[in-house]
Amino acid sequence: MNSVAHAALLLLSLSGCSIPRPWERVDLDDVKQEQVFAIDALPEIKTETLNKARYTSLGSVEGVSCKRSSKEVASWEDAIRRTKYRAMQKGANAIANLSCEEPKGRSLTTLCFESIRCIATAVQVN
Repeated sequence: MNSVAHAALLLLSLSGCSIPRPWERVDLDDVKQEQVFAIDALPEIKTETLNKARYTSLGSVEGVSCKRSSKEVASWEDAIRRTKYRAMQKGANAIANLSCEEPKGRSLTTLCFESIRCIATAVQVN
């Protein structure tokens, strides 16, 4: 193999850890309405408040809102809801350090025509 092919293979293998796993996409349409209310009610704790609180970090979580067809829309609200849902799956009662990327166009890694990705820290506040 030539050096360009080696470099491309190395880059692809290194980026594999950061590529979202589209097959793990949660269909929030399957979630009961009561649970959607609970997801939306999960608070976002500001850094200055979190620094004064007793809490346990449960790790990083991410949510991706994805437009895969002409009937779907990628939205900030959906990306945040998906991030909160992932936090709740880890046992969190809040999220912290929420940040969302600008909308991205077509992507082979997410299998989306358009996507919005949010990342946060799932926390259990005592």
